[in-house]
Amino acid sequence: MTVRRVSRVILLGIACAIFGILLSESAQAQLVPRRNWALYGSPATPISAEIHATADLVRAYGDVMVDDAVGRKYRAEAMAQEIINSQAWVKAFWANRELNEAQRLRRYVSPLERQKRRNSKEWERLKNYPELNGPSIASGTALNFLLNRLAGGLLAEQFSLGSKTAELVKLDVLRLDPKTLHTLRVRRDLPNGQNLAFDPVAGPSEKIEQWPFALSGAEFDSYRKKYEKARSDVISAARKREDSRDAARVLLKAFDELDAAFNKKNTRKVLTDQKTTPMTAFVQYLAAKRFLQARAGEVAQLQNAGSRLPEDDLRFTDNDLISLLKHMSGNGLLFAPAETGDEHAYHRVFDLMRDLYVFATADDDSGKAK
Repeated sequence: MTVRRVSRVILLGIACAIFGILLSESAQAQLVPRRNWALYGSPATPISAEIHATADLVRAYGDVMVDDAVGRKYRAEAMAQEIINSQAWVKAFWANRELNEAQRLRRYVSPLERQKRRNSKEWERLKNYPELNGPSIASGTALNFLLNRLAGGLLAEQFSLGSKTAELVKLDVLRLDPKTLHTLRVRRDLPNGQNLAFDPVAGPSEKIEQWPFALSGAEFDSYRKKYEKARSDVISAARKREDSRDAARVLLKAFDELDAAFNKKNTRKVLTDQKTTPMTAFVQYLAAKRFLQARAGEVAQLQNAGSRLPEDDLRFTDNDLISLLKHMSGNGLLFAPAETGDEHAYHRVFDLMRDLYVFATADDDSGKAK
């Protein structure tokens, strides 16, 4: 063998060795990445890489179990704290409720006590502040307040026969002249919010003595005459104890026609037109409206009483204030609002009733309206 041939064989062996080394390194690089060499040391076989991977999986599963246990612990602590908070909230709720109930009980005022306080304030105003009493006197509210106070026992005890204060009846200061008595208007409350208003001396008389100015025009003549005749027929039949149902139906129809004619003339457009409707006309309209409301109450009484109007039992026959108050208290009557121009009579009667109440309660230590 020549030297040249030996050299070729040696070179071929060296090349095979180098190629084998490269193949081995390539296989190991695919099974165990180079980045894990620093962790596991030198490169390893595929079996050692599988062992390391299994160890990583077991360690990761252990970490998951530990984290899950810690999470359950935190959740259990949170639930326990929620239970404590809910119990504390319930205790605080009932404690606050007890405090609120106690405060309400301390502030509670019975209905009778509230009414007593309102009456005391009302009496203070009526007695000491006459400049504020005008509207309540004209509407009858102030007189009814004193009537209810006097009717609570004072009329029966303080002004009964044989008592010292009964001598007041004989005093001329308590006398009411016929003009004042005829000027007053009293009412009896009826069901459904209606009321019957009339002259206390004449009672619900057969004849209407004076019609309001707004209803006294010629355009209402036929309606007035028809209503007056129907009303007179009902009262006459009632006094004779006769069947007045037919007459009552005629009266109801006559009142409806009168009321419709009045409302047709006094429409909202006419009343709100300030150019054609002066203030005096509006005041007259209100007086006529109150008159019709009183007549409506009378018609309602007629329906409830079975075609019968009360007359004799409601007429006042004396002439002094105490007898008038007894008459009104005994028959369930109250003062009706004053008609336009008649307020002076209400003021005079109010002054007498106020002085009478002051005199009757002079021995009362409280000095307050009950």
